Formats: sequence, structure tokens, C-alpha cells
Amino acid sequence: MSAEYLLGGLLIVLQAGIITFLLSQRRSLRGAQRELSRRLEFETLTSEFSMRFIGLPADQVATETQRGLERVRRFLGVDRLTMFCRWHDGRQLDLLGFSNAGGIGPPPPVMNLSHVPWSMSRLHRGESIVVSKMGELGSGAEVDLGYWKKAGIKSLVIVPIPLENDVLGTLAAVSLTREVDWPVDLVQQVQVAGTIFFNAAIRARVERAVKESEGRFRTMADTAPVMIWMAGPDKRCTFFNQVWLDFTGRTMDQEVGEGWAEGVHPDDFQRCLDTYSAAFDERSDFEMEYRLRRFDGTYRWVLDHGVPRFDSAGVFCGYIGSCLDITERKRSEEMLREISGRLIAAQEDERSRIAREIHDDLSQRMALLQIGLEQIEKDQPLTPDASRQLRKAVQTAGSVATDMHRLSYELHPAKLDILSLAAAVRAHCREVQEQHRLSVRFVARDPPEHLPKDVTLCLYRIVQESLRNVIKHSGASQATVELIGLEGGCSLHVSDDGTGFDLEEVEGKGGLGLISMRERLRLIGGHLEVDSAPSRGTRIMASAPVRGDELADAWPSEHARLAERPRG
Repeated sequence: MSAEYLLGGLLIVLQAGIITFLLSQRRSLRGAQRELSRRLEFETLTSEFSMRFIGLPADQVATETQRGLERVRRFLGVDRLTMFCRWHDGRQLDLLGFSNAGGIGPPPPVMNLSHVPWSMSRLHRGESIVVSKMGELGSGAEVDLGYWKKAGIKSLVIVPIPLENDVLGTLAAVSLTREVDWPVDLVQQVQVAGTIFFNAAIRARVERAVKESEGRFRTMADTAPVMIWMAGPDKRCTFFNQVWLDFTGRTMDQEVGEGWAEGVHPDDFQRCLDTYSAAFDERSDFEMEYRLRRFDGTYRWVLDHGVPRFDSAGVFCGYIGSCLDITERKRSEEMLREISGRLIAAQEDERSRIAREIHDDLSQRMALLQIGLEQIEKDQPLTPDASRQLRKAVQTAGSVATDMHRLSYELHPAKLDILSLAAAVRAHCREVQEQHRLSVRFVARDPPEHLPKDVTLCLYRIVQESLRNVIKHSGASQATVELIGLEGGCSLHVSDDGTGFDLEEVEGKGGLGLISMRERLRLIGGHLEVDSAPSRGTRIMASAPVRGDELADAWPSEHARLAERPRG
């Protein structure tokens, strides 16, 4: 029995080590993904604000600004966000807009400059003010400190927004309930949001006195923190703001019409043009990513979002769009993909190593132990009680050897090195059915005979994980595994008649099963879809290209058609 305990302890230690490593990598990966997601969310938010304010009637700017302040305040998680402005030689800051959290009173409508002299001197020099604790303020800030403490402010960030003609705007994020260690990127985020809101406010102030003109629109667009373009109803571009022209290093005459397309990377051009034309024909919003040549000749990834424009009579006037440089996000995503690939490769290597040790060493030793016990039973005269004990030990050794063989196979399915994917999956379905109270039906429809090793292993692991989840969580009585060959690719469906689950809830918890499936497929250029709901069963749909470096154009539509079939 000591050998059994030793083996069990060894397996537990090995499994615990693998799980600890995977969880550690998963936490790092999820943290980086959350940071990327938060950056993209803010970039999308500011891009949306920029497009909303362009061409917005002056009488709607205040309402739209209030909505924007509320969304930015919620995104930043602060108690109050305020916009103040000093007009020309004025001796006070006028409140232009604010957003408060629940239970927080409004800010004062005006602020006398004599109340915050230290702050104003810094703001006029273009310096931001970041205060986590009021005690951190140095010498010379005593007047400001007294004013802020009287107002109940515990932490604040004030960012100057330089405007034209000696007009100074400030956007402040304030905490009235607790001291805050402000994030490093908060000042930049407040700066970007403030630039958008103040440009809108200035435009509205001017447009209340004069009619909207093309010159004012261009001024607004050129000061926006994103690249902006406009096109007429004939799909030809008519305007690019200064940020776009500075990015490309080209003139307006070079870019208008179809000139802008000269800067699109040749590999992205047709896809970009198809997306652009289809959206125009449907008069619908569109979003696309492509590489655009910068003034220095390098290509940068941009996220382009376009929306249709209509006049007051509902007549289609063309499109307006904005572009964000997302090259750094792309690079970060590539690093995450590389980390994921190394993690999965390391996991498979470790599984193979453990499987070899179990099969080549521990299994052999266990078999020798069983043979030795059986020989003792034959050769030595034993009492009936001793004979029963020895027979029990022989059976236990055989059972352990069988379990070790099965564990070795699960860790590294050697059949994949000999059999086709269809044959290996069919054998696995049969084994699952024999070992568990689950009827597993396997269907193969023209499956590819020869697949790259990484594609074969990926799809086989998805079958393993899917059936394991069916057994553990679904309460299903039957499951179906379908392996379907398509032109240029392969589709795998695993469905059951179990209890199903809330997909959003499960994905929100970040279960390792679905994450592992998606990561494996993404590394080979594949795709995963999950269709499930409480009491409706579950269907896992995985698609993969026949060649890991070539996503064929012919098979995704066929895969989509198959995915629409009812589960069964």
C-alpha cells in the first residue's frame, strides 16, 4: 500500500504545481487584458464624443457635454468632475459644467482667483495639479489648502486646457469622500476629455453669435485629438483634419477624393475598400482596422469608425469618421498571444513529460510489482487469509496500473501520433461512454485525413475538455460529437441535452475551460462559438483551417451555415 500512497502523493504534487503555474499565468494575462480593454474603452469613448460634437447644433452642446461629463466621471470613478473657464482678463473662473456622484452637492458657480493663487500660477504655466493628500502641498499653497479643505475636498486632479486668445479652461476630478492615489494615466485621460469638451464649449459660444461655417468646422476638427475625415454621398473624401494631415505628411489636395487610399497597406486595401463601400451602400456605421502609412514611411495600425450624415430633412450627405492609432495595443495583443502560445506549449510539453514518466517508469514498475505478487501467490504456500490479502493486493496493483495507463493517455494521447483525428476522437468518445453514464454519438462527415499536428492536437483537446464539462456540469444523458470537413478547413461541434448555462455569467468568471479553448484555436487561426442557455443544453462550435498559416475564404460561410442548425 505504501507504493500506492507514494504514487498518489507524487501525482497530487505534480498536478498542484501545474495548476499553480497556470493560475499565475492566467492572472497576469487577465490583468494585461483588463488594462488593454480599459484603454480601448476610453479611446472609443473619446472618439465617440469627438464625432458627436462635430456638426452638433450650438443649442445641443450643453446637453451633450453634460452627458459626456457624466460618462467620463463614471469611467474615472471620481465623486465630481467640473469644467471651469477664465475668459480673457476675468478675475474669476466660471462653471461651464459638472457631474456629481449621488449624495454630492453642486460646486460653486464661480471661483474667485484670489482663493487659489498657487494653483492658478501653475495652471497658467501649463502644469497639472495632482493632490492625493492635502498635507502633500508645499510652501506657498496655504491659501489654496484652506479653500479646498473648507470645500470638503480630500483629493483632486486639475488639468489646464489651453484655449485661444488667453482663455484658460480647467477640468478637475475631485474626491470628497476619501483620499485617492490617482492612477498614472488619469491626467492624460482628463486632458483628452477636457480638450474635447472645451472645444465643444468654445464652438457653441461662437455659434450662438454667428452661423455655422466651414471655417469654424475645420477649426473644430483640427483641434480634436483624433484623425477625422469626411466623405460625400459619392464615397469620395472631401475633408481631412490637420491631425490626419500631420500623421500622413500629405496635403489636403493629395488626400481628398481617393488619394487617401494610397497610404493604406496593400495587404489591407481590398478588405478596407470592401468594408467602406458596403457601409456606404447600406448607410450604416462601420468599424475597421487597417495599416496606414505615416509621414516617416512606417505603417501604423489605425481603428477607423465611420457614421453616416443626414441633413435636417433626412437627406444622406455622406460620412464622417475618426481614426485612432492603435499600434501599441496591437503590439501588446501580439505579446499576449505569444505568451499564450508559450504557455500552452509548455503545458503540452509538461503533460508529455509526465505521461512518459508514468508510462515508461511508474507503469512498468507497477506491472512488475503485480507480476511479483502473482508469482508469490503461485510459489508460496499461504494461509487462506494471507491468500485473500495477497489476491486483493494483486487486484489493487492491476487497478492502479490501469488508472496510470489511462492518466498517461489523457495527458498525452499517443493515438494521435498513429491514427487520424477522426479515429482518435471516435476512440475517445467510446472510452467516455464506457466509463461514464453518458451516451456519446460520434459523427464524421468527410473529415480531412491529414491535418497539421497543432491543429489535430487543438481539436482533440477541445473534444476532451467539452466532454469533461458535459460529465461534470451538464447532467446530460447524451452528447453528440461531429467532425465535419469543409473546403479549406475543419469544423467540430460538441452538443449535449443537459442543463445549459448563462454564457455571460460563465465568461464573466473567466473559466479556464473556455479560455483554454479560445486561446488554442486563436493560435492556429481558428474560431470558437458557444451556444447555451439554462435548460437548453450546450453546443460548442470550433472551426480551424487545414493549414495553420492560411485561413481559406471558402469555409467560414459554410461553417456559419452549420452553426445555425438546431442542437441535436
